[in-house]
Amino acid sequence: MDNSTDLPLARKEILRIIEEALERGQSKQQVLDDLSGRQQFYSRESLAQIISLVPDPELRRRYEALNRVLFGLLLLMAGLCLAAGIMFFSRGRSQSGGTAFFGSFIVLCFVHDVRQMRGNIYWPLGLLSLAATARIAVRVSTLFPWNLLITLSLGAIAILAFYLGGSLFPHRGFMGIKKDQDGNWLL
Repeated sequence: MDNSTDLPLARKEILRIIEEALERGQSKQQVLDDLSGRQQFYSRESLAQIISLVPDPELRRRYEALNRVLFGLLLLMAGLCLAAGIMFFSRGRSQSGGTAFFGSFIVLCFVHDVRQMRGNIYWPLGLLSLAATARIAVRVSTLFPWNLLITLSLGAIAILAFYLGGSLFPHRGFMGIKKDQDGNWLL
């Protein structure tokens, strides 16, 4: 680890340091104490928030296969939205095509953080997928047959996102890190 305090560490560098320290067997609290003492640019709370984004190495290995399934479903969903957008545009329905392309863009915004297993992405992904599932499911009988595939995929994404978010990050809620009864962060 670099002991320099002259320049602020980039968030990406902090995440790398955290992952390496956790792989070496340090606890998240030890990592927080070390990083808090080594640099002056991030508050202890900001560092705790960043540390809470990284799963424990054992949990990462245990849920890696399910996370890959979620990653694959996101790519499938992006592809389905893209195909729907192309179909809508070819039929002269530019508003529907634009909505489908926008949906594809939204899905792709989640792909990188899901691949990296970042804790702040699972709850919003689950909520957004659940809302989209409900919106499409209401109209599934009046739309194209492949909407059933989209609805089922969105439902699976929502379930996996909530499950993985709770399993990989048990001390992280929708609004951030949970605290114990004394007000200390549960890392």
